[in-house]
Amino acid sequence: MDEFQLLICIKYKKSLCNFVVDGSIHKYIFVTVMSLKDGLKAWAARTVGLYHNLAMTEKDCNLAFYTQTNLTEVEKYPELLVLAINPGSGGPYFSESGKNNGQVDNKIWKEWGIRDGHMDGDTLLKGNAFWWEREKWHLWKRLRIILSHWKEHVSLLDDEHRFVFTNMILFNTSKAKGLPKVAFEKCPQSTIELIKLLQPRRILCLGRKDCFQLLCKHTGVLPTELIPSELSYGRWNNIPVYGIPHTSKRYSYEEMNLIGKCLGYMFEHEGEMFTSDNIQKRFITEIEQWKGRKSNSSLSAKLSVEVSKGITSRLLELGIENYDTKHPERFLLPGDLNLSVAKQGYVAIRHKSYSQQYTNESTYYYQQELITLLEKYQYAPSRVWLGQKYFKKYGYTVQEVIDGIVGEVKELCMEISVLVRPLV
Repeated sequence: MDEFQLLICIKYKKSLCNFVVDGSIHKYIFVTVMSLKDGLKAWAARTVGLYHNLAMTEKDCNLAFYTQTNLTEVEKYPELLVLAINPGSGGPYFSESGKNNGQVDNKIWKEWGIRDGHMDGDTLLKGNAFWWEREKWHLWKRLRIILSHWKEHVSLLDDEHRFVFTNMILFNTSKAKGLPKVAFEKCPQSTIELIKLLQPRRILCLGRKDCFQLLCKHTGVLPTELIPSELSYGRWNNIPVYGIPHTSKRYSYEEMNLIGKCLGYMFEHEGEMFTSDNIQKRFITEIEQWKGRKSNSSLSAKLSVEVSKGITSRLLELGIENYDTKHPERFLLPGDLNLSVAKQGYVAIRHKSYSQQYTNESTYYYQQELITLLEKYQYAPSRVWLGQKYFKKYGYTVQEVIDGIVGEVKELCMEISVLVRPLV
């Protein structure tokens, strides 16, 4: 039997195959190849043994443990593996003295499958008993928003046959720093075995300093920092591996936009070589917007509030009035445009009738012409604004910022009036 015949038998998992060679039928009998589901069951049994023994014998390891998505429903290699450092709910595996607070005694976990006072492989494969609540999790909601900035990938998280979510360490703690040292030493290899079974098309690590670096340490991945503090990259067994800040932390809109667009582009060009230079050049606009937001945060919150309060009277002198008593920061410009002077530290403009994202398919009047006009004044378009500009562009004192905004708005009103004259 040659290699081609062997590959056919492996591909179709035949235990008895017939081949015609030189006009004669030859029968070959060999072992059925282990399926993905069989591999996952074997992995789960080994993993439960590891974690159960650690919880019983190691100091500070009496911690509940579980995976996230339901691995019993995995039928093919996923497009995306989302990986975080460990579950964040906290709680013991065995009930503590005088309490009934252990995972093995919990009613919901018992209904999920735990029997006889310990986790088993079948229950571990089913994932998190509270997985159905994920749409309430900040980390999940933020991950959805990030992926939505590259619209082709927004649906990835809607189909559980396309992705898997799990952790480098399955022990749960309220904070990753609460994990015992032995967990970092003995647990990651089990997850690496899982990844080898799943063979995902790509891996996205939530947490550059813990999850991504831990994976690199145990796999030999050589990391490249594409955008300092925001995006890391490497390859393992030809699988692209991405590291971003954990999505349980607070992100600015600009940060989500930057990371989402970078990930989307890289997902679709995974045959290319990515370097810090080519990624930063391609996304220079998004990087500048993100840096602008970071720099703007250095302006005191008090200054931003004083600007938003003090500018009303100055705009009234130009005949520009507030049109929404519930939102005193909103003013009406020519062409029925909304000018917002936000206490968060920025000026922004969009159509007063705005109700959806600004996209290439939108039909808001003079949309592209207005964006071009605002770009001339260093406003940056976004998903929700024709243009947005931070206070720091005008100065660093209340008076400098107010004077800068008022002078600029006066010029803008004249140009907008000419542009949208048929509508005025």
